[in-house]
Amino acid sequence: METAAENTYGYPYLIQLIGYYIWENLSKNFPGDLLNRVLIEAKDRMFRNVHQLVFDKLSLKDKEFLYAMTEDHNQSLNKDISVRLGKDKNYISMYRARLIARGIVSSTGYGTLSYTYPYMREFLIEKKREMDW
Repeated sequence: METAAENTYGYPYLIQLIGYYIWENLSKNFPGDLLNRVLIEAKDRMFRNVHQLVFDKLSLKDKEFLYAMTEDHNQSLNKDISVRLGKDKNYISMYRARLIARGIVSSTGYGTLSYTYPYMREFLIEKKREMDW
């Protein structure tokens, strides 16, 4: 169960979802790893009920900024985002500030950002694939 807790990243909704899906599936005899099945179900629900709602309220430019961050696994450097978008420091600062104010990304140090929501990178990669971005 420690692995289940780690996969929530302390996010209350994920704690609830993972706990619920574990409880619902304990009595079922699934071949393979129960936790992997539970995580797939929990992420799918998180994507629909949290990530999609957040995503739908973003401007196209906000989305482009977030997509530029998907190339990094943990933290993104402002300068890398700038290169990927072909935009100057002022442009990056403006969208960085907007997304921080909305709680979608957070500053993780000087010139670095990360997503605030667990699994946001995975959601955006899936979204990019669907939209053939």
